[in-house]
Amino acid sequence: MVDKQFFDKDTLYEKMEDIRIKIALLSYMDMEGKLLNDENNALQNDSLFNRDEITKKQYQKKISRLYNASKIKIAFHKSLKAFNKTAAILLFVIILFSVPMLSVNAIRSKMFNFIIDMQGEYTSIRLDSNAAASNSIIINWEDAYAPTLIPECYALSSITNNDLLKALQYSCTNDSLIIFQQISGGGIVNIDTENADIISKAIIHGCEGILVEKGDLITISWSYADYIFLIDFFKSNLSHEEAQNIAESVNQIN
Repeated sequence: MVDKQFFDKDTLYEKMEDIRIKIALLSYMDMEGKLLNDENNALQNDSLFNRDEITKKQYQKKISRLYNASKIKIAFHKSLKAFNKTAAILLFVIILFSVPMLSVNAIRSKMFNFIIDMQGEYTSIRLDSNAAASNSIIINWEDAYAPTLIPECYALSSITNNDLLKALQYSCTNDSLIIFQQISGGGIVNIDTENADIISKAIIHGCEGILVEKGDLITISWSYADYIFLIDFFKSNLSHEEAQNIAESVNQIN
């Protein structure tokens, strides 16, 4: 016997509507699937998302540079907290009278030479305007290195001392800079060699290093003992030979 509901108009309409909804959903899913597949193919062919190995390494270097800068900043702030009142006065005097790191804007009418004596429990500082003492520095932190050959027009204008980085900045009246950095073994140095004018090997104290010239900047970097050394010559008008002679003059001073 045939079920009466099989021929019931309302029941058939209800089933038909249900089938229409299912067909619509299947069509929508099929359409969305095609759109997603097209987007995936477009992304694979887009140069923004399809980087070569060289570009990936460049991005990794930039990320590493930012990470190392963050480490140095953290170590610097830790060292500031450990300073006593005398060191705080020293920091204030340096900020007041010196040219900031990597800044070439003249903020003083007269170049002062810093004669600094850093001891375990205190730090003394005096200013000397005598040009004859432009290369006279006294630095008593452990394993201190410094260039012993500096051109006459340069005077020590900034000092950085923390766990990872020791830095000496020399400034000249023509807005040129020589920046010497001593990085502890745990640090990493990234040198910008992209589109450099010259990249060559440099031998410093028998150790193989690198010399990079890019625009107004010459950079020499090498490793020795437990440290990485780096010297930047900005707008110095020095030849490669002169820059390398200054790098070779770096010696342990205490």
